[in-house]
Amino acid sequence: MNISDNDYIATYQWMQKLDLTLAETTIYALIYGFKNGMTCTKEYIQARTGLHMNTIKNTLKRLKDRQLITVEKAFGYERTYICTPCSYEPSTTQKRIVLPLKENDNEQSTSNEVTETHTTTAAEDTSKKVQYADHVFLTEEQHYQLEWDYGPDFVPLVIKVLNDYKKDKNISNDYDDYQAILKWVIDAADKKYPRMKYSGKWNMLDKDGNLRNPLEELRKEKYAL
Repeated sequence: MNISDNDYIATYQWMQKLDLTLAETTIYALIYGFKNGMTCTKEYIQARTGLHMNTIKNTLKRLKDRQLITVEKAFGYERTYICTPCSYEPSTTQKRIVLPLKENDNEQSTSNEVTETHTTTAAEDTSKKVQYADHVFLTEEQHYQLEWDYGPDFVPLVIKVLNDYKKDKNISNDYDDYQAILKWVIDAADKKYPRMKYSGKWNMLDKDGNLRNPLEELRKEKYAL
């Protein structure tokens, strides 16, 4: 993943109820910012937070032990980190505090506070779905994430497996297709179409040969980040 000077880590007021340390809050908030999961190496987390590698490893273990995040093997040294549903999380996101990219004597500048309130409901994230097959609906962002994680050649096969399953079982279109893909369809498609799954990032080079992430570009355009 590329890191931009405009990148930030946002923490929400309700996260204080989790009784986390500064390091735990920073990493948890970083992961939380990736709604569909954050696939990266620990070196990426270090670059974003400025924390020592041992601190990162221990913090990730504590967050996992507390069942605040799940960790799954991705590609090579990369792992996919996902925040689990939290009872403290409100239906809308309210006032948030932006942490600096690197710790500065464990202090937070008050100038980093975001004074405006932004309400983004879970429904807003999934309201505009695109039909990728007769029975499969995903948001554009979810589709980009799948291509980024598993490759543009593999994703159509994943969609085909899910589409055939829903058609065969007569499952309604209210089914959460993206969660189903993450939970079992990826593995099913990998068994049916071996050696087709790979990280899509290796095909994501711009005309100058630099790595680009269409998902991040979409997010920046969509949310004006």
